[in-house]
Amino acid sequence: MYAYGLERAAATLSQLETRADFRHFLSRERRQGRTMSLVDFIRRPLKHLEALCDVAAAIEKTTIHGSRDQTAFSKIVQGALYKIDFIKFSCYQISL
Repeated sequence: MYAYGLERAAATLSQLETRADFRHFLSRERRQGRTMSLVDFIRRPLKHLEALCDVAAAIEKTTIHGSRDQTAFSKIVQGALYKIDFIKFSCYQISL
């Protein structure tokens, strides 16, 4: 669901970045100490998903090999990695 509409969001962002009033808004936010760009904001959920995947992978590595828990965490990690790769591919396709 995260990647749904991402291409349109990137196109809108590209259009907005050509407008002086939008660039002024971004520079004002930076002066006020808010340094996260809109691109960073769009990518933030992906970074969070990557961190959760790392935690699940760590749990998987500490469970008994071949156990139901290890199998379940393995599936979680595999699924998360698949989604992360899909989202990254979608982002790179639209040059975020």
